[in-house]
Amino acid sequence: MQAFRSSTVLDLSLAADLSIAQRSDVAQLTATPWFSAMVIDRGNRVLYERYAPDFRSDQPHSVQSITKTLMNLTIGQLAAEKRLSLAETVGDCLPWIGPGFHSATLQDVMNMNVVHDYDEDYLNPHASCFLHEAAAGMRLPKGAEITNKEFLATENLSPGAGDTINRSGTSLYRSANTDVLAAVAEARGVRPMAA
Repeated sequence: MQAFRSSTVLDLSLAADLSIAQRSDVAQLTATPWFSAMVIDRGNRVLYERYAPDFRSDQPHSVQSITKTLMNLTIGQLAAEKRLSLAETVGDCLPWIGPGFHSATLQDVMNMNVVHDYDEDYLNPHASCFLHEAAAGMRLPKGAEITNKEFLATENLSPGAGDTINRSGTSLYRSANTDVLAAVAEARGVRPMAA
């Protein structure tokens, strides 16, 4: 296992905002069986923290997939600013996007409710997730290097599917969805998403 630690520590102080705990959406989320922990901070002030009964405040917590949360918040803000509508299709925002995302609504992409040929099977060495990692700069590519935009433009419908509608009744987690949302945010926002 690899561990990375910052060379500096941010000292936090408790500055509780009691209105956060009173929000119905926060109460609903923190009551779900899969909830583990939530911390809301501003700068170095902790405004709210809550932990599941089987999860302590001093227990390490993985922050994998935090970009999915960040992109949902970003797209939500752009919708609130009327820069986009969640009912729009990805193709409305990104004309260059491949058929695997073109007709999907932004809401469905945010909900991981889109059927396409992206393969996130990390046990399959030929899965498209590894090509995606190379396009995003996380791995050295085998062969010609392509950009993340070029990779996303190649995503097709699932074999045999005529559209992107998820009829399975289950969430279809795909990391590519988050990168598509980032491209939408960049296209409709006022600043680039790149670092």
